[in-house]
Amino acid sequence: MAEHKLLNELSVENLDSYADACISLFDALEELMKSGYTNLVIPSRGAYPFYSFATSIAKMTMRQFLDFHLYHTGMKVLLLPFTSDWGDATVGLNSAKARGFWVKILDDILNRRISPHTIYYESIVNKLGGRFKVNNMWSLPERFSQGNNATGFVFLDTIVSGQAICEIIAAFKEQGITNYFVVGIADNDGGDIKSEYNQIIHAEIAAGRMKLIRVKRIFSEDTSPLLNTGICSMVFPSLIQMAYEQIPDFRADGLVGGGLWFIDVMKNLYGQPIYGVRGIALTLVDFTIRGKLIDPLPHFEEFAAHEVQHMVDISGEHEILDGETTKRIVFSAIADDNGNLPNDSFDITSSHVVRVNLEEDYAKQFIADVNDKIEEARKIGLIV
Repeated sequence: MAEHKLLNELSVENLDSYADACISLFDALEELMKSGYTNLVIPSRGAYPFYSFATSIAKMTMRQFLDFHLYHTGMKVLLLPFTSDWGDATVGLNSAKARGFWVKILDDILNRRISPHTIYYESIVNKLGGRFKVNNMWSLPERFSQGNNATGFVFLDTIVSGQAICEIIAAFKEQGITNYFVVGIADNDGGDIKSEYNQIIHAEIAAGRMKLIRVKRIFSEDTSPLLNTGICSMVFPSLIQMAYEQIPDFRADGLVGGGLWFIDVMKNLYGQPIYGVRGIALTLVDFTIRGKLIDPLPHFEEFAAHEVQHMVDISGEHEILDGETTKRIVFSAIADDNGNLPNDSFDITSSHVVRVNLEEDYAKQFIADVNDKIEEARKIGLIV
């Protein structure tokens, strides 16, 4: 069964389409940089591998190191976990409000504003990132180019039904963000986009604010870190609940959230067989891209089928596409040297998001510290 699923996911047809999308993204980002865009926001796990491969294409095709350096550094990249998952928090949220929370944080970051939202988010990055050993450099607002909203930003996201990206675009407009360009990578060649969202997407394309890249199957979307270059999302439902109840600004605007990206949750498994599963998935996409741009690999279809079977073989007792495998991978990353985990409760969703309900006393102290920082920032005039 595992082999059958993987053979479908990583079929030559799907790999071919995925590679085409990576090449299209490389071209699009190059043009957008030339147009003056200096910042790139990546809100979803499924979108990040496309960016990663686009950067690899630059290294693969640009003969002069300076050209690659300019491409690689032309945009500052910020990973913001625009997840609409709030677990069992009972705060009256819907997906639009959850995404509006992340747009609010993005707007404050773009405009170099200190706000209750950015103070809370930076506390998540710094404190919870430390608690769970998250390599959080790519989540820090300081990665963004200096300047304000006038510099513009590219928003790279995956699209299935179109609801998520349309809610985000609506939040952009509600919060006065105008200088954006969306690159949407559409699953099933865009065939699953609902009509009401299709109208919004095509209006954005017509207005010159969006580009759609179609792909047969985004096998890096809502899946195991073994298939998405090693990324995992963590959300904190109990913290979301407490933040909404105890941070007045969040109750006032009805927006709240709480999450982190684990950019390389596989790091502690280097040298183990399961680590090789990710490596094979990356290699299959890389070889497909190289075959299109440089030199095709002979008998690639047979090679790909063999490698997928090898992924299953070396995974051992781990079911590659199962959430429990993702949980084991995450536990290996956050456990201390004796294998002990923080005293929190963990769960995994069907889309491989890790939900963490923090130890109650720890969460209470976290929120108290955030409120203290907000009050101090107001006293000295940093929050107006």
